[in-house]
Amino acid sequence: MSAAKKLSGKPSEKFSPDMFGDIPILKRKWQAALRPGESLPRYEDVMLGSLGRLADHIALLRDHGDGLRISQTGRYVQKWLNEDRWDIPLNALPPDCATALGEAVTSALQNRRPYLASAHCVRDGLVRTYDVLALPTVSRWGGTLIGAYVNERDAQYNLLDTIFAATDEGVLSLAAIRDAAGRPSDFQIVHRGAAAQAGRNRTVVAQARRRRKSFGRADHDRAAARHH
Repeated sequence: MSAAKKLSGKPSEKFSPDMFGDIPILKRKWQAALRPGESLPRYEDVMLGSLGRLADHIALLRDHGDGLRISQTGRYVQKWLNEDRWDIPLNALPPDCATALGEAVTSALQNRRPYLASAHCVRDGLVRTYDVLALPTVSRWGGTLIGAYVNERDAQYNLLDTIFAATDEGVLSLAAIRDAAGRPSDFQIVHRGAAAQAGRNRTVVAQARRRRKSFGRADHDRAAARHH
């Protein structure tokens, strides 16, 4: 077999590019810090000193017994959470972020091992998926500290386009057109699915207009919101 053929083959698992990713590196760092006879490594050995750029992707949580609290967050995590405050309860965070962090941290504490969860969040109409890796450690001052690594995967998709593509029904996205008094007077078609594009949208728009005429201002504001 020629050298060219050897090089063109599938790389061995030992030298797989995945082993140099952030998550494998952090798992190996956690494992290397685990001392014989101890169930968890020390916080200082895992989270201090050599994280480099990964520090921006780390949230530090403390288990207080009555609930988890966010002690510190890196800059990337702050942007993900849309929150830069420290020392706040987990339930003060956006629900999608809090759910993923809670799942990862709780499972890591129960297993006494790193735990990888996924967070699915809608940002600007796009469904984004994030890896959340929880690394449980013990603190020299007592108690348990959990470092949670957060980073977005490459794949993302448009939620509205996905809904339109998944149904054969005539689906429309409508925006209210308001008069000078601020009352909705008509509806504008912002986006339409394939079935609606084929001509089924007239019935939906007619229904929306009937609702606009029959409801009061507050009611047909809500109707417009449902269609939008």
